[in-house]
Amino acid sequence: MEEKAEILTGEELKEAVKSIFKRSQTDLEFRKLCLSDPAAAVRKITGKSLPEGVKLQFMDPDPKPQKAERE
Repeated sequence: MEEKAEILTGEELKEAVKSIFKRSQTDLEFRKLCLSDPAAAVRKITGKSLPEGVKLQFMDPDPKPQKAERE
């Protein structure tokens, strides 16, 4: 029988997001995981799962932001 991972509290999630952002700045593979499977990235950092019904999405800023046209 598979053992379920513990569930993160709101406060733990806030702390986890800080760690996730920090690691994603230097670890390209982890950054890709964050973008493709945020829940897996959280589990990798904390060893815990997101609460049921909580959805998390990380977005990579556009590397080439468009400049606003001037009139």
